[in-house]
Amino acid sequence: MNKVFISGVAGFVGSHLTESLLDYFEVIGIDNLLNGKLTNLKNFILKKEFNFLRKDVKFLRDENLPSNIKIVYHLAVNHNSTYTSYIDNIQTTKKMLEIARKKDAEKFVFMSSTKAMGLIASKKPLDESTPCKPYEWYGKSKLECERLVKDFCETYGIKYYIFRPPRIFGPRDWQKTFADFSTLILRANILPLSPIKINLIYVKNLVETLYLVSKRNAKSGVYIVSDGAYSISQISLTIAKILGKRNARKIKIPSSIFTIYSIFTGSFTHARRGIVYSSKKFRKEFNFKPPYTFYRGMKETLIYFGIK
Repeated sequence: MNKVFISGVAGFVGSHLTESLLDYFEVIGIDNLLNGKLTNLKNFILKKEFNFLRKDVKFLRDENLPSNIKIVYHLAVNHNSTYTSYIDNIQTTKKMLEIARKKDAEKFVFMSSTKAMGLIASKKPLDESTPCKPYEWYGKSKLECERLVKDFCETYGIKYYIFRPPRIFGPRDWQKTFADFSTLILRANILPLSPIKINLIYVKNLVETLYLVSKRNAKSGVYIVSDGAYSISQISLTIAKILGKRNARKIKIPSSIFTIYSIFTGSFTHARRGIVYSSKKFRKEFNFKPPYTFYRGMKETLIYFGIK
């Protein structure tokens, strides 16, 4: 059985990816558990095809890993937006690239973010050709790591796939996206309405894109992957339908209120700027259609967080 190596394996996306890949690969996963959780591994930690390393990637030694790893997935990240985190993310990426080279990996998959692109004013959806201008340390670290991946892999003949997802939601989401929002609808019986759109991707749709590159002999590239941009009204009505809140009171939310919330929480900055992303490139090149609808993804998310 071919082997894959995943950093950030106990995290939100890493644990879902591992579950998906274990039917096809032997998975070696590493996590220092600063952000990841052991509970995220409970569905597969005892499987013979899974090997867990509890340590920081930067201190990993060659002998800790088997030879001939086919694919390296680099998902581990320091989410803090500081210069120290910027350096940490770069060092970790360099280490993962060296592992890929030493273990003769065929492919290197890097989880970037739309934050690498920055907040670019545009009337058209942003795509992979849009010049990147990240404005904070987290986004800057992602863009610099993208450059490292591209240069290193081209030098050593490793295929690379760089993914830029927007806000990810789903079971195990450490940010609990929409959990509080859904609780508000459930308990206060109100429906916040606004045309402001939020770019989203359900975690299992994201995992499917990551899995696709493992079985396709596709050329290297950078890809924006997104389910689409959903208005706050669409999100509210979908949640209300799932929760059976047919008679909830509808309240129009002024854009100024959303802007204040976004500024104070640091969330959904792209939404208040009216930024929308295009994922046409990946969908066309991989003939990809998200297997999970927004309704199904949201329903699974609410069930996981016990909102019903």
